[in-house]
Amino acid sequence: MLKRIFDIIVSTVAIVLLLPLFLVIALLLKLETPGPVFFLQTRVGLNGHSFKMYKFRKFAHGATGGPGVTMVKDPRMTKMGKILERFKLDEIPQFINVLFGQMSIVGPRPETPNFVNYFKPSDYDVLKVKPGIFGINQLIYRREADHFPKDSDPELFYIEKLMPEKLKNDIHYNKNATVFSDMSIAIRCIFAVVVEPFSSRWKRMIREHQDQRAAMNTTEKDFSPNIKL
Repeated sequence: MLKRIFDIIVSTVAIVLLLPLFLVIALLLKLETPGPVFFLQTRVGLNGHSFKMYKFRKFAHGATGGPGVTMVKDPRMTKMGKILERFKLDEIPQFINVLFGQMSIVGPRPETPNFVNYFKPSDYDVLKVKPGIFGINQLIYRREADHFPKDSDPELFYIEKLMPEKLKNDIHYNKNATVFSDMSIAIRCIFAVVVEPFSSRWKRMIREHQDQRAAMNTTEKDFSPNIKL
């Protein structure tokens, strides 16, 4: 009951505060490509019940084919979709799902029915709690697409490697979760989403600068005259 009250309060406040951002994103999506603003996808929730999860549309309208997971430089993604993906802004409509009682602020990320079909018997324990917007795996696999080997079948790799690890993490967290641990996860996830993209870019710029300086130093050594006094 306490968690549900927490979910209602947080989701209501989030929807009100984020409404201007909702409208801006919706306008930019409509200006870039035709098609709906929202992408509704069937996910499996509490006790195996299916529901429609809200997301801002990242892919071009009518894009078909491709893996069931989003890859780095996914060709189906629009320019606006890339921005939404980088900052995870495509997920914020899920506060609507939380308000409707289909999801929680913190919980395991819901899978599609296709992936649930590959669950082992023990994996179904993850469906004993409501799925969430934020979860432990959003911290462990902050940039999930980077974990896929370049030459692998992305869906097969997800089913055989990533999904079992994520399910294990979620089930372990669910057994020990408290309201305070949920609050901690939510805050840390928000911090990671807001700060990480900028910190990663800053670190990359520093690394590139260091590489350039190292290359210049190497060049200077190669061309310096070997003078003996």
